[in-house]
Amino acid sequence: MDALERVLRTLIAAIAVACALAAATVHAAATANEVADLWWNASESGWGIQLSQQHETVFATMYVYGSDGSPEFYVAVLDPASAVAWSGLVYRTSGPWFGGPFNPAAVTENVVGSMTFTLKSFYNAEARLTRSTGRRS
Repeated sequence: MDALERVLRTLIAAIAVACALAAATVHAAATANEVADLWWNASESGWGIQLSQQHETVFATMYVYGSDGSPEFYVAVLDPASAVAWSGLVYRTSGPWFGGPFNPAAVTENVVGSMTFTLKSFYNAEARLTRSTGRRS
């Protein structure tokens, strides 16, 4: 290997490393506010929110109980409202029993309000749900 070939290989390797570092920096900046996780209040065990995030969009699944103690399920698609907050409509969903035949006509979703999820720190956040019957934080 002559000196020119060695210099060219070194230059190509340096460019590849620079590109890899630049790509890693862009990825870190784009996911600096990754909120995908299970969120709950330890003093209110038994209900919470599961967040799944793809790029800027957050999908929230809320597992809660109704006033009669029966489980209720809500979902929301949240879009960025700021660098640390996401907002969107909340839907109550229902459908056929999981163990039986699937009937798509039995699936319902109704808008019941809106939600804003705000990241307060790495371990703390606030979910604000505004429903037609009032506000729950």
